[in-house]
Amino acid sequence: SSLEICQCLRTTGNPTSVVVLTNQGTVGERIAYLNAGANDCISKPFDLAELIAKIRVHLRYSQERTDLLQFGDLVLN
Repeated sequence: SSLEICQCLRTTGNPTSVVVLTNQGTVGERIAYLNAGANDCISKPFDLAELIAKIRVHLRYSQERTDLLQFGDLVLN
């Protein structure tokens, strides 16, 4: 599940920014994702401009860390 992916990223020390899009969007669900390591959680329906702005914020901070995105053996430059 996406919750397990967030947990796995954080327990392995992966600093990749994670923005979760969720169907239900209850407060409890959003809190669970944030506690699992997501940087942000957006509920559907959402405004596309808001999603793009949030992604830009996370990219701005992630560029300070690295230009590589890695998950397991998969590496994107």
